[in-house]
Amino acid sequence: MYSTNPHANWNYPVPVPPGYYSHSEKLPPMMNSMSPSYSIVAEPVFMDHLLIHLEEDIEVTLTNGTLKGKLAGVAVDHLQLNIDKVAYHVRFQHIMFFRKI
Repeated sequence: MYSTNPHANWNYPVPVPPGYYSHSEKLPPMMNSMSPSYSIVAEPVFMDHLLIHLEEDIEVTLTNGTLKGKLAGVAVDHLQLNIDKVAYHVRFQHIMFFRKI
């Protein structure tokens, strides 16, 4: 994950601060070739609360279980939770609540 912050060091992965987003380098060409159009329901307060805990250990209760790990990223539609060096991308609609552990 790389910051889109123009003041960031582009060669070093950094957590994305509030107001910025990140994407892989492969996304723009894919978006241009597919011309996708979709909408999502954003939950800005929930995202803000998650961003407060970026790079901290959290417990996320899902509709079908619980995950515990380090919050590595927050996007408009999902979060990334790292557990034992494995990145899990969890869509917001499956999250019931989270807490810092």
